Amino acid sequence: MSALTERPSTFDWSETPVRLRDFAADRGATLAPDERAFVSDDGAWRFEPPLVQSIAPGITTPESYEIDIGTSLGLQLVVLVRAGAFAFGLWRDDELLTHKAQKRYVVRGNGRAQPSHLARKGKSRYGSRLRLRNAAAQHEDLVSRLRTIDEEHGRPRGLWLACPTRLASDLHAASSGMPWPRGAWLRIPYHVHQPDFGEVLRVRALLVRGRILPVTS
Repeated sequence: MSALTERPSTFDWSETPVRLRDFAADRGATLAPDERAFVSDDGAWRFEPPLVQSIAPGITTPESYEIDIGTSLGLQLVVLVRAGAFAFGLWRDDELLTHKAQKRYVVRGNGRAQPSHLARKGKSRYGSRLRLRNAAAQHEDLVSRLRTIDEEHGRPRGLWLACPTRLASDLHAASSGMPWPRGAWLRIPYHVHQPDFGEVLRVRALLVRGRILPVTS
């Protein structure tokens, strides 16, 4: 049996099977009530897999979980969108296949995106047409690039999106059409800063890390 640390720790997705076996051997491991982690037999510790290896419905044991996740992450797409900017990266396991970051002028001086301003206040007199054109162009450009990913690589196993609700609706309403349905996307449960390639890398690093931590009451 391995001696596990008594302090919280993190691990890379590629270590998940070994780390879970050690956890189960030293502490026991049963599926947590929230079905997002395994807990030790004494209920004091949680083994939380990376989000890219989340516990699928029907998985009840560490052994069945290990079989389910296999040895590859497959394709994982991370997309970050805000008014005036988007960035994305596509990985196969740890290999970055393609990425893009882009900014456009779509935000008014008060920081509100032009489509949101029109929804609240009506038409604007200065710069609104340019901002609206750029907002539409941003959506169409992103959708076009995602469709190219679908054509060249197929649908990713993991579709991760951080995007305000209104912009997500606009994306799915884009004239060229999103390649994957809205329900296929997974929400990124982290605070996301202005989209750029560095932020895509930061978010992806969070998605591929698991945690072993004490249960707090």
